[in-house]
Amino acid sequence: MEKSNVPEFMDFDILERESFSKTTLRFVQRELRLYSYSIRSAFKAPITLLKWIFSSSIVNNKVLPQARPFEIIPDKPNGIGILMAHGFAATPEIFREIGPIMAKEGYYVRALRLKGHGTTEADMAQTSGVDWFSTVVWHYKEMSKKCDRMFYLGHSLGGTLGLLLSTIYPIETIIALSTPINLHISSAKFVRQMSMVVKYWPRSKRKRLAIREAGIATYQKTPLYAIGSIFEVTKLLRKRANKLNLPVLYVRAGLDHKTLVDQPEEYRNFFPNTPTTFKDAKNSPHSLLLGPEKDMVNDWIVEWFEKYK
Repeated sequence: MEKSNVPEFMDFDILERESFSKTTLRFVQRELRLYSYSIRSAFKAPITLLKWIFSSSIVNNKVLPQARPFEIIPDKPNGIGILMAHGFAATPEIFREIGPIMAKEGYYVRALRLKGHGTTEADMAQTSGVDWFSTVVWHYKEMSKKCDRMFYLGHSLGGTLGLLLSTIYPIETIIALSTPINLHISSAKFVRQMSMVVKYWPRSKRKRLAIREAGIATYQKTPLYAIGSIFEVTKLLRKRANKLNLPVLYVRAGLDHKTLVDQPEEYRNFFPNTPTTFKDAKNSPHSLLLGPEKDMVNDWIVEWFEKYK
């Protein structure tokens, strides 16, 4: 029997290719479902929705009392500083429990506030990834003057900024909580263009209430222009993947958003040579330090930093 020249994996009936029109239609339907879901979950009152989306807010950069940064100087310092950075649209309050815990262990703790956060939506709308990274760099340099060694704890965007920081400045170890590496949100590619017309997007009522019940300052709407900067920061981090070589503890929230639950896999893809330990808080939402497993997560943080003390 004559041997076929067709490779083994091609030795089957070739399926008919999907036409361009069908591919386009499928893409449009998927995007419309996404926007429809976002609108329904964000607000049921269409008039209020339109008002928030297209309205211009007064820029006020006064920091809310419950969103101020804080630092804790330990009674018996061990010479190590822990720089803590919160995530997008959050504030330093997320570290209000773990901060004192680490200070009791002798660490000098500083929880920074990223520029544009903890003020107003209009103030945040004027900030970008450059502003956020500059904030992290400034606090790192200030802490370095007071500490012999530097550790880093970052939640969400704060973790991304910390990983990027470590590719430039000396940090001994990092803990990244629910940290984005490579987000797969196709519509986000056009968020900057959309922001020229649609200034703000409401956050879901359920999410706002949950955060407020925890006593955390939050926004009722999110500036679209600022969202684009998240993707710019993650892209820059991926470009510098070969420079990330410090020990990292990556903690995933099992009940996180769909776009974030797969980020440990994305981390492995881009940083295969970085010494990393992965832990999974299966019953926790995105805000790991405020969720039902916060005590467990706090224990992980203490154990990890003590390991490199």
